[in-house]
Amino acid sequence: MKSFLYFLSRLENPEKTRNFNKFKNYNLDEFTSILETIRNGNTPTHTDYKPFRISVVGTNGKGSTSHFLSEILKLTNPTNKVGLYTSPHLVSPLERISFQSEAIPEREADQLLESLNSVTGLLSKLSYFEFLTLFAFLYFEKQNCNFEIWEAGLGGRLDATKLSNPDVIVLTKIGLDHCEILGNDLETIAKEKIGIKGEKSKILFSFRQSPELETFIRNESEKLGLQVYFQTEEFSNDYLKSNFHFAKFVLETLGWIDQDKVSWENKNFLLPKGRMETLHPSPKIVFDPAHNPDAIGKTLECFLDSLAPGTPFDFLVGSLPDKDAEGIWEVIQKFKADSVYLWEGNGFQNWDFLKGKNTDYPPKTGNHFQIVNETNLVSVLSGRKKPLLVSGSFRLYGILQSAIHKTFAL
Repeated sequence: MKSFLYFLSRLENPEKTRNFNKFKNYNLDEFTSILETIRNGNTPTHTDYKPFRISVVGTNGKGSTSHFLSEILKLTNPTNKVGLYTSPHLVSPLERISFQSEAIPEREADQLLESLNSVTGLLSKLSYFEFLTLFAFLYFEKQNCNFEIWEAGLGGRLDATKLSNPDVIVLTKIGLDHCEILGNDLETIAKEKIGIKGEKSKILFSFRQSPELETFIRNESEKLGLQVYFQTEEFSNDYLKSNFHFAKFVLETLGWIDQDKVSWENKNFLLPKGRMETLHPSPKIVFDPAHNPDAIGKTLECFLDSLAPGTPFDFLVGSLPDKDAEGIWEVIQKFKADSVYLWEGNGFQNWDFLKGKNTDYPPKTGNHFQIVNETNLVSVLSGRKKPLLVSGSFRLYGILQSAIHKTFAL
């Protein structure tokens, strides 16, 4: 039997290499052609398959909002069959394709790949993200989903998930990220995100943005024939709670849920893994994948709000090379962590702009310290008394879990 994960690992993966140059001349034509060929060559699992599809685009908050949309739909009606496609992943790429909150089983992914044996050559032409997107389409149809939630990857207009032809678009917080591909200002980036609109798209829901950006979003959406609704309730010091209420607002407005069926206070739903997740209770060690200045600031606010006022804490951050490390550092300094640990493992930012300010690195004075491997990380965790927040990249999740296990295992 063919191995899904092995096949996937051999595909071009800009997420890993951070080589996004290919997107400068990218279009969806080849992916569209391959997807149509595979669909036409396979007997439909359900001939009347017409799920309601929601595309989630934006810079910050996509993953948790997508998760809450799925959880609320599943919780409020036991007959709902909900497929959820997200990226990136924390440990296994199988996490990206889930049904009823369960990742696609590896054996089922292998069987699905085996069923496509006749078109392996076509599959080999796909990128890592396109391959996973295609399998999400096939898996959701096999499960006969009546709802599908599609979190976009990098953009919108040229994102592989655009082929879902969404009924509804959900736009989360817009920030300056991947500017070399999406544009150098918020308006241009927002336009790229809204460009995920398909023929079926009629409504756009949006997080609150700046007044100027909201005006732009409304005008741009109306040009495309989209009715616009902006978020009605925000919780500034708890982004998960805020995103939950936004997801609930979306589904209530669409008439898909009863307002009284689900509430944040009851917590009768799964919280998204890896978002403000406490990986060790005492000392408190929390992980969040925030990876740009806006998101890092929001994560630090949430973390401090969970502590008693004045509690000293440490912060560990690892940033990929294409991220705004100087902007992230400026935000970090506002929160006055006792110590800031800079993760510089393989494939991560080296924080060179800080090294130039010190003759000794790590500095003999100051509060930031270099760590380069798991041995260093275990040292940071050993004998810890103060709470620790870890953030900056999804890739740190597995590294941190392993170090916690080695440090605190009985």
